[in-house]
Amino acid sequence: MKEDVQRLMARAYNALADARLIYETGRYNSVPNRSYYAIFDAVNALLRLHDSYAKTHKGLKSQFNERYVRTDKMPHEANLWLEASFELRQSGDYDFEYDVTESDAAKSIEYATNFLLQAEAFLRSEIGIE
Repeated sequence: MKEDVQRLMARAYNALADARLIYETGRYNSVPNRSYYAIFDAVNALLRLHDSYAKTHKGLKSQFNERYVRTDKMPHEANLWLEASFELRQSGDYDFEYDVTESDAAKSIEYATNFLLQAEAFLRSEIGIE
């Protein structure tokens, strides 16, 4: 389990690094995608503590809320970051009349960064990941 958690958190940080690199190129439409998937992988890392894994976005949000937000294991802001990041990704990926702004892209990186820091702190306290 600990190895799965570490692997998923490594994927999360790689996705966040990708978001930052894409942001630097000015191609903002792709930034929310990578930022959201950083959060997606971090949530799945958290779910591994319960021998669970979400394959759908709806399932991911539902399990995260049930196991972490409602139990106050993660701050309620984490749910806001997840939701906002998902909405920005949806707009960037599927709304062809909408162009993600530099500000939107920066916000998505901020949401993912905050989420990953919270998830990492929780995982460090629970299972001692590095």
